[in-house]
Amino acid sequence: MEEELKVPGLISGTFHHALDPKSRLTIPSQWRAILGGVGSLYVLPDTDDPHLRIIPGSYLLNVTARAQKYTLRDRDLGQSLRLFFANLEQVDVDVQGRIRISDRLLAFAKLSGTVTLVGYSHFFEVWSAERWPEQEKVSEEDVSEAVDVVDGLLL
Repeated sequence: MEEELKVPGLISGTFHHALDPKSRLTIPSQWRAILGGVGSLYVLPDTDDPHLRIIPGSYLLNVTARAQKYTLRDRDLGQSLRLFFANLEQVDVDVQGRIRISDRLLAFAKLSGTVTLVGYSHFFEVWSAERWPEQEKVSEEDVSEAVDVVDGLLL
C-alpha cells in the first residue's frame, strides 16, 4: 500500500471582515483549519506600507532556529532580530476564532470598521479596507513578474 503524501494547507485568498465592537477580528474558518487550533498568534507591524502581519508561532520557530546559529557572531542580524521581536505582539485566539489586536497596532495600520485579510502562504496580512484597493491595482505585467519570482524559488 502506497503512503499518501500529506501537504499542509497554505493560507491564501482575500477576505473582508468587520472588526467587532470590541475591536476583535475573526479569522476566516478556512484559515483556522489550516492553522490547526493554535491558541495564540503573533502580530507584526509592516512599515513598508502600514499593515499588519499575523504569524503563527510555528513559523517563528523556523525563523529563530535558522537564525540562532548566526546571532552570536552577526551583530546586524542580532540587532534585526532584537527589533523584530521587540515589535512583535502575541494575541490569543478565542474559541470563536477571534483575535484582539492592540490599539497601538490598530492605529499604526489605520484599521477600523471593515478590514481586508490577505493570505500569504504561512501567515496572513491585515490591511485597511480603504488602503487595500491600492495594492490590488496590478497589471498583467506585475502578475507575470510575480510568477517569475516565485517560479525562481521552485528551482
